[in-house]
Amino acid sequence: MPTPYLISRNLIRVSGWKPLSEEAEGFSGACWKDLIRLPDESDAETPLFLHRRLRQFQQPFLFKYPARDRATDPKENWKRYQIWSEALASFIAGDVFGWDVQRVGVAERNGVHGTLHAFMYKSYFDDGDEVHSPGDDLSTYASFDQEADENQDSQETYTLESLWETHKQMNRHGKAPELDDFQDCWARIFALDSLLSNTDRHGGNWGTVTGQDERTGSSHVRMSPIFDNASSLGLGFLTDDKFVEAVTVGGNGVSIGQDLLKAELQLRWRKRRYHHRVQIGPLGQPPERKYSYEEVNAEFLRLCPQGRRRFEEAAELDIDEVRDVIHAFQQMVKPEESACALTDMHSDFICAMLEIGRERLREALQGDGV
Repeated sequence: MPTPYLISRNLIRVSGWKPLSEEAEGFSGACWKDLIRLPDESDAETPLFLHRRLRQFQQPFLFKYPARDRATDPKENWKRYQIWSEALASFIAGDVFGWDVQRVGVAERNGVHGTLHAFMYKSYFDDGDEVHSPGDDLSTYASFDQEADENQDSQETYTLESLWETHKQMNRHGKAPELDDFQDCWARIFALDSLLSNTDRHGGNWGTVTGQDERTGSSHVRMSPIFDNASSLGLGFLTDDKFVEAVTVGGNGVSIGQDLLKAELQLRWRKRRYHHRVQIGPLGQPPERKYSYEEVNAEFLRLCPQGRRRFEEAAELDIDEVRDVIHAFQQMVKPEESACALTDMHSDFICAMLEIGRERLREALQGDGV
């Protein structure tokens, strides 16, 4: 039986899991993360049925704490809800669509709820596999004046054309995945990000995996599973107070939904540190403004028409399947246990966001996206 992409619909308790070393606990990116190992035997914290399932995954696991937030008011700490968008993204992309995405579960460690990530490649301890994020090197791989400027911010050249140029440059260095794999992966990325309204597909949030062919021993490169999908479903583009209003008992779900429908064309991929530029622009020149999903999707499908089937798959999402998982999440963490618990209003909000995403994809397929 294939391993699921949503690791479990039960809360995974990992307080007793040991870190690999003191260096395996630390701050990285926007989150504090622990590299931890599944105990050899099941116990009260990890019952036998769950232990058997977890043994199917690559070791070790990564426990990701909620993203840090600068807000002083706990009610504005909206990033604690990222655990649900991350887990739902893996369920939708992996278990519903059958796409390669990072395997994620919702877990609790030392009283904190976060996400548990299975490793995306063969083994943490195997030197044969290596993950690389080519998007971080766009200023080196791709330059529109033919000469890379080492001092240039890679995000300045982060356009669709630069992605294709990146593949060409990687190929010249023998580090490129097959072009079909590259294009199909990006079709899945754009379709998923459009469906989930993901705002954080910066250059470090996609990658390649280099490993050895077990039969021939030769090196091969493939696109990595899609990862880092937490800034989705309203997280990352709504203001703190707007999001909190939408998902707590004090909010008005209907009015929030209408606001989102009106604001649909204003949704943007945004730069990781500087929000005045898009992360991926559709044109051949470095972006001078932010671009909408609609503009980027239209240009992508023009460049890669075979990607339509991925958009079609995402546009047919059965939201009732997602409701079933959301209900399991609501049973997993109760409001009296954690401030991150999913309210009924948050559930409705997520489903409204998915409806907007489906409509966005359908418009792209009809050629009405711009």
